Amino acid sequence: MRQPLCITAVAVGGLLFAGQGCSSSSSSSPDQSASDVATALCNKIDSCAHFYVELAYGSASTCASRLQGEVKDSLNANGTGATPATLEACAAALPGATCDQVLGAGTPAACKPQVGTLADGTACGDNSQCKSTYCKKPANSTCGVCGEKAQIGGPCNVAQDCPDGSTCPVGLNSVCVNYAAAGANCNGNQPCLPTLVCKNGTCATPDQAGQMCVPMLGGAGSCSAATGYFCNPTNSTCQTAALAAAGATCGYDIAANSFTLCSAAGSCNVPAGRTTGTCAAAAADGASCNPVGGPPCTPPAVCNNGLCTLPTPSTCH
Repeated sequence: MRQPLCITAVAVGGLLFAGQGCSSSSSSSPDQSASDVATALCNKIDSCAHFYVELAYGSASTCASRLQGEVKDSLNANGTGATPATLEACAAALPGATCDQVLGAGTPAACKPQVGTLADGTACGDNSQCKSTYCKKPANSTCGVCGEKAQIGGPCNVAQDCPDGSTCPVGLNSVCVNYAAAGANCNGNQPCLPTLVCKNGTCATPDQAGQMCVPMLGGAGSCSAATGYFCNPTNSTCQTAALAAAGATCGYDIAANSFTLCSAAGSCNVPAGRTTGTCAAAAADGASCNPVGGPPCTPPAVCNNGLCTLPTPSTCH
């Protein structure tokens, strides 16, 4: 049983490397600016969705240390418009960003990608290399080609294909749609803002621990997944999910009426006919992986040709 890593909704390449007209000091070193923006991003996500950070990385500090390398490498990428100063401007803006923004529904102005010099069709690894400010990457790839984003109503494969602030619903024949606000209609093809849930066809505030909930696809149902709640199917009440390290028990324990996921991008291996299993650690960088059956990689590494590969935009030619 694989668990989703929702945190992959704020991919580094789509959120960082900007700062139009910024006033930050240009004296920051690549190391310092990369560290500052990665730390600011991970801390902000942690404040909005602590459970997601633990699920994907284990901690905000691990998140920052893993993102820092990609951010620093992007400064050496061919044609990039990013600089240490633009990274520092983004780092300064992130604490004031909304949770919807850092969870995927829009990018703070100081964090929008810079305009690069590469034309459409040119190999790239980061948005700020491209004149279009979009580097389109195939699934499980660290490199792509510069191109234009789809428009609202246009075909898409992932949220990054869509205009800033919109998304690509999961499923066949998906098209870009704007997020629905509180009180608006919603369904599988019309998602709500990341901080809301679709409850009985209407975008609403997520239910909290102890409140009655509506079971839906995914364990959270109408409960607040960002804070680690799931909709217990036995009593339709929001209950706190647990997190476990590699080697520990995971899954739905019927006797204990509890639900446990694996931390730090681990996967829960459940034998056939059972509801509980054992957490397996995520594959190490450079190790074998499988995006379908596991083991998965720890973000931002992706399972590229069967190996966990960290993005290095400067090597995309």
